[in-house]
Amino acid sequence: MRQHVASAEGRLDIAQQMVSAKIANQATLLRRNGEAADVVERMRRLQRDAVLAQSLADLLGVEGEAAGLY
Repeated sequence: MRQHVASAEGRLDIAQQMVSAKIANQATLLRRNGEAADVVERMRRLQRDAVLAQSLADLLGVEGEAAGLY
């Protein structure tokens, strides 16, 4: 059981980094294409939220919200 829990935690860490990087890239593209500053700032907040997500479900919610803004 401990191995399963440790494995799930490791995947969350990797997923957090991947989603955070994806959102950062999306925010950069929006900024470069002249998107409103408030949208870009919201994307940056979601980027930080991705790293702080407590579960895969939370992380998927953050990713989905960012996708909607993008």
